[in-house]
Amino acid sequence: INAEYGEVAKSIVSDIMRNLESDGNGTEDKTVEKTYVNSLITEVTVNPTAGNDDTDFELDLFLRPTIDIGDTNTSLNTSTSGTRVQIQYLCAMYNEAEGRWEESCTTIYDTMNPSKGVICVCNHNTSFAVLMSAYEIDRGYAVVQSYLTWVLLGISTLGLALTLCFLLPAAELRKTRSAKINVCFTVSLILASLLFLVQDLFIKSDNSGAIKLRSVGCAVYTMLQHYLWLVVFMWMIIEGFLMYLSLVQVFGSHISKYMLKFNLAAWLIPIPFPLIGYFVFTKSYTVGEGATAVSLIDHKYMAETMCFIKPETIAFYTLFLTPLCLCIIINLVFFGLVGKVIKNSKSTGNISDNEQMLRQLKAVVSTQSTGEILDGIDSLSNIGCFGLSELGYGNNAVEMETTATYDADSDEIVVHTPSVKAQKYWITNGAVHANCMVVFAQLMVDGMNNGIHGVLVPIRDAQGNTMPGVTIHDMGIKMGLNGIDNAKISFDNVRVPRTNLLNRESELHEGGVYETKITGNNRARFLKVADQLLSGRICIASMSQGAAKACMAIALRYSATRLTAGPTGKSDFPILGYQLQQRALIPLLAKTYIFDIALKEIQAMYAKYSLPSTQNVYTISHREIVMMCCAIKAITGWHINEAATISRERSGGQGYLAANRFGPAIGGSHSSMTAEGDSSVLMMKVAMEYLADLATKMDPKKNFGGSIGFLLQQFTPGVVLRGFKGGSGTDVDFIRKILKVREELLFTQLAKVMMVKGGSKEEKRVARFKIWSQQQQDLVQSAARAYSERLISDLAVEKIALADAELQPILKKMYNLYLISLVQDNIGFFLTNGLISKGGANALRGDFNKLIADISPEALALAEGFGITEEMLSAPIARDWELYNSYDNAGEMDKYEDLVR
Repeated sequence: INAEYGEVAKSIVSDIMRNLESDGNGTEDKTVEKTYVNSLITEVTVNPTAGNDDTDFELDLFLRPTIDIGDTNTSLNTSTSGTRVQIQYLCAMYNEAEGRWEESCTTIYDTMNPSKGVICVCNHNTSFAVLMSAYEIDRGYAVVQSYLTWVLLGISTLGLALTLCFLLPAAELRKTRSAKINVCFTVSLILASLLFLVQDLFIKSDNSGAIKLRSVGCAVYTMLQHYLWLVVFMWMIIEGFLMYLSLVQVFGSHISKYMLKFNLAAWLIPIPFPLIGYFVFTKSYTVGEGATAVSLIDHKYMAETMCFIKPETIAFYTLFLTPLCLCIIINLVFFGLVGKVIKNSKSTGNISDNEQMLRQLKAVVSTQSTGEILDGIDSLSNIGCFGLSELGYGNNAVEMETTATYDADSDEIVVHTPSVKAQKYWITNGAVHANCMVVFAQLMVDGMNNGIHGVLVPIRDAQGNTMPGVTIHDMGIKMGLNGIDNAKISFDNVRVPRTNLLNRESELHEGGVYETKITGNNRARFLKVADQLLSGRICIASMSQGAAKACMAIALRYSATRLTAGPTGKSDFPILGYQLQQRALIPLLAKTYIFDIALKEIQAMYAKYSLPSTQNVYTISHREIVMMCCAIKAITGWHINEAATISRERSGGQGYLAANRFGPAIGGSHSSMTAEGDSSVLMMKVAMEYLADLATKMDPKKNFGGSIGFLLQQFTPGVVLRGFKGGSGTDVDFIRKILKVREELLFTQLAKVMMVKGGSKEEKRVARFKIWSQQQQDLVQSAARAYSERLISDLAVEKIALADAELQPILKKMYNLYLISLVQDNIGFFLTNGLISKGGANALRGDFNKLIADISPEALALAEGFGITEEMLSAPIARDWELYNSYDNAGEMDKYEDLVR
């Protein structure tokens, strides 16, 4: 603005001030519309030179008024009412068609000090003008907002501080995962709140504070505030994720070194955001060269009157508001999932025991009879048995011969055993005690076979007499578990009411109308029925663990009290002090603990999944439940066989005495390995279910990324898969990683060999059967075993992380010992596939021996941790074996118990 136009400019400014004052005095609404006033240099047009294309044209124009219009605190004039006038520039062009000015260039000026001038950056060649406007700011309103912020945020900060004061002294509570995350979240929120509250002490809106507005110090302060609030948002997401893990995700919820990983995520992920905000959205523009050059900074990140992110800017929306919205949305999703679980748990939590049992029975018989059955179960006058296996149909029960034929004339079901091979075999409780039996048979209606169904059949009357048409034979003395009365049972056209059909999934109406909820063929219906075996497999695993605990307690107690030659040559050294004894028993002790931890977790998951109201809520699938139940039954069955055999051997001649109970344990272990499914056959079931799941993951149409990942893994060197680590027995995360890789490699290899190409559908089926049953059983068993061992490892580490702090060191040592045992047992696979280096493999023995030496002094205490009472243990060598041998005991414990009492 040239000097000759100064008087005109002052006149325009005076008119603006009069308009502002009249608007402020005459109405309640003090909002003044921004009315742009043309500056005195109104138009610039630059013509391109001849022959040049103007598409790359750029004009940088700097204008500065010659009259003093002050800064944001003294612009034009400050009235005594607390209002001030703000100057705004706009680089614009005039739209003649619409008769208005439109922003056409980038406008850069210092909003705090508009008297410095304005830079217009235009990338098009057109007429444009620099416009100015003045509008009123109500300081009083801003002051009220500030006071509200101080009060409310101050109260919130005080509450957070009190939370820490109450939480930190509570040592036991502070150990929990949720409490640790709450502490981190609270600390981050306190820091962010305090930083926002205290800025008024050294940052002033009139720029008189220790930190000047839009200075380097202010930029650092802004980025620090931005960063801390993003950290708060991250901890909010982690809080929601933890709630999801605790209440919804029942499988794989453990995260190793979770606090380290959560802290890294919460404190590192937000770092780029403030850096991007400042360096991307803060730009410097220069017009002219040399001494006449003028530079202005375009601040699109920092606010004008405080050191915080500038509102209503792209930086604010993308780098602050968007993360906040994402945080809220994610937590709402978590809250919805958790709320659904809580709602369903309440809907089942108020059900009485009888009502819950009624739901499980699902109207097996008429309502009146069901009540009688439940009362009989409560009083033990009703004892049932489970009739699935037949003499000729054990593992292939779907082909059983027993029939349940509907007779429409009498509205009854006729149960019949057509051959010797169709006898119900190994029926627990059948030989002596049971008075009713759930008989599984082929349901025949109007000559059509509808597959395997359960029918409730009375086999004894109230006096214990066998019912007509029912034949019961005691199976006689077994290798072990002779306290269980097993029977073989057959039926000769035994009639029961139609309503005795178990009808949770299928219904047979009067007249012979059959309906079922199960889609698919008869085999699919049988598989649904076979789900009832899962609870039996869990029970057998529990029985195996009970026996293994007893064996370990007996052997360890005897090893600690039986003295033999020590360093002096005298019998003053316990045999448990020998490494030979330790290497035999301590790994078995560790396995017993680890298997028990995993078993209890599987029990809990099965119980939760079995509730109808929660089957569609929890993230675990039916296939995973089946695989886990099969895996834990097989692994614990094999374990009790090993534990009983080695404990007997390491107890010497005393272990051979029947009174010391290893014999029944060994006999019982063979039942664990074959009852409710042969353990090796169950491994085939695990592999089959796993492959069905893997087929989805390897289907490019359904999971392209997963299929590529599995393909690439086959060609990835082992050294890469193991993360370029050599391997160490004490590196738990490394061993867990290579266990997972082993599982994936084996199953991917199995999937490849099972892919049959060419031929008809029938030819492919025959070829797959041959591969599966006659050629690749080593691979099938190895893959299923790999899954089972990795599963147990994951479940155990999850629960150990939640154990009391004083228990975690010894539990972690036993877990580490278990992992090393797995690697040593499969060292050939890991070496040939490059998943461990030779040096790492050689180091395993030293790590193994050190862990055994560390655990051995705690062995007796760990055995006591099983909680087996003296009377239940009842083995002479586990108690005072000198007292037991001081009289003629005849191999019995009766007199010993009298002496002890």
